Amino acid sequence: MFTVFSTLAAILAFSGVPLSGRVVDQNDQPVDGAVVKISVGRPRTGPALTCPSCYVDCGKFVLTDADGKFHFEGVSSDLFFGLTAGALGYQGALARDVDPLEPDLTLRIAKLDDVDPGETLAGKVVDLQGNAISGAMITVGTTHYLDGSLTGPGRQITPATVTDADGQFALTVRAAIRSTTLKVRVPGFAPQDVVGMQRGRTGQVIQMGPGGSLMGRMLLDGKPVSGMKLGLVQMDRRIGNVVTPDEIVTAADGMFRWDNLPPAADYAIYSQFEQLSDAALAVSIVTVPADGELADLGEIAAQKSHGLKIQIVMSDGAEVPEGSFCYLTRSKAAHSAKEPLSSTSLQSVAFDGLATEVVEIGVRIPNYEIESSDPPSQIDLNGRLQRWSDHDETIVIQMRKRR
Repeated sequence: MFTVFSTLAAILAFSGVPLSGRVVDQNDQPVDGAVVKISVGRPRTGPALTCPSCYVDCGKFVLTDADGKFHFEGVSSDLFFGLTAGALGYQGALARDVDPLEPDLTLRIAKLDDVDPGETLAGKVVDLQGNAISGAMITVGTTHYLDGSLTGPGRQITPATVTDADGQFALTVRAAIRSTTLKVRVPGFAPQDVVGMQRGRTGQVIQMGPGGSLMGRMLLDGKPVSGMKLGLVQMDRRIGNVVTPDEIVTAADGMFRWDNLPPAADYAIYSQFEQLSDAALAVSIVTVPADGELADLGEIAAQKSHGLKIQIVMSDGAEVPEGSFCYLTRSKAAHSAKEPLSSTSLQSVAFDGLATEVVEIGVRIPNYEIESSDPPSQIDLNGRLQRWSDHDETIVIQMRKRR
């Protein structure tokens, strides 16, 4: 192993910082029961490594209390966030570049004087037996507008709501939309993304099931692996499918279990980079069973993990600009690791926790690209190295000015 310091830092940073504020109307009166959601994020410094809505904090939501106050626990202090807020009968509000380190935030949502039934997207959420589900969280996802554009909810759509005691919900939609995707989340049920929901229609029913479950036991040299960080993500990640990169840690006896997974689908299971455990699992494909069923993967033989040290050489001797970094990923896994590059022309970074498999090595330095590596590795169409990694090694990467 080369280092575990980055792993320790990640664990300490995971606790995060609080993010609080209030939701008020145009007269500064508190709005009770408004939904506030973290929609997107962007790095405080440097370029983004993933999509704006792919950060761990994105998708979190809370409801305001009688004083209009909301509070998120433990969000990343390394990001600025985009928040959406809304309630039935109010125009949605967007807040961009929210800094969790700044004092309390105020979000204003304007109350609409009248809401025509044709401007309402309504429906009902039920279980597989047709029983109403109350308290289901519904947020607006990708929206198709009549002018052909494709984007998020915007200010003319209530961004989120919660079902009532009868499982009913309604969103105010004043924009000219063709259809929208609703993201439905209920504890104890598999998450669901419903495509093609339309305003002005009645009787739209969303049926939720418990989903499938996966369990297994990780062993290394026949002994249980405790504290191993595993990731799980759907293989089919098209719009409308619930992409659920999920993380879990094995118990003292090596056991792990996921519940309420979208059923009857293929998933990739893998160990994460940069962890304290000395075991690793290459990306493996598993199938989640039908609603209410459990698939026992049995005893899974982990590998002894290894490390990769990467040395960066600037061909022209230039210093590396601030915000540059090197990253490691795998095509089938929704997981990556990155290390910052310091402002020198010759330096190295290290990654731990690798399994025996193909990894993709990328370097982000503005106006530069990978020219070659030693030992030689294939450079793909995205300018990343494709490397079969099965032992501790050092790779020297030569960078050149982009052509």
